[in-house]
Order: sequence, then C-alpha cells, then structure tokens
Amino acid sequence: MKIERDFFKVQSKEDLSKTILDLRSVLLSLRQKKASGNIEPNEMFEARKNLARAIGVLREKELLEEIDKYKDAAKLPKHLMPKLTKAKRLALTPKQLSMKVHRVRKTRKLFPKVYFSYAE
Repeated sequence: MKIERDFFKVQSKEDLSKTILDLRSVLLSLRQKKASGNIEPNEMFEARKNLARAIGVLREKELLEEIDKYKDAAKLPKHLMPKLTKAKRLALTPKQLSMKVHRVRKTRKLFPKVYFSYAE
C-alpha cells in the first residue's frame, strides 16, 4: 500500500528513523517471501518506493536543519550553495569586470566623453 510523503513529513526525525527501519524489515521479509513463495507483483515495487520516500523526507529535514544552522554565516558549505554551471561559477564578479588599468583610468579622466547637443 502506498504511503504518502505527507505522512512522513509530520513525523519527527526519530520517528522517521524508526519508520525507515520498519520499512527495511518489511522489504527484507518481502524478499524472503519472493524466494520461498509467491507475492503480488506490485508489492515489492511499493515497498521500495515507500522506503525511498521516507529516506527522501529524512534527507530533506536534515538539509533544512543545516540551512538554519548556516543562515547567518558569511560563507555556505559547498553542498548548500546553489548549483551553477562551471562558466557562471568561474565568471568575473561585477567589481572585477569594472576594474580598469591605471593608464585607461587616467586617459578617461583626462579626456572624458563629450556630448554635443544642437539647439535651433
């Protein structure tokens, strides 16, 4: 029987760990039944999926706790940073892009752009 994610989300981490152990034991018993007798074809599939849902919710809760822990930190750990492409990760920052060589800054200061307007 399918167990919804909402059922796992309302449980505490300790209860969820116990539920995962129970689901693993159910899966083990189903494997033994499969080897010795007959089981419904969908039963193994549902047991594996229920276990995966429970483990996923547990991981989600762990990540949320970790995010709260590093909320005020200046730098996040690598696994909590947003996923970006390599090009975006290695791209220059806006400050680096706006930097100019001394000679260019001096030239621009001495010879600013002149805008002309004609009034008739």
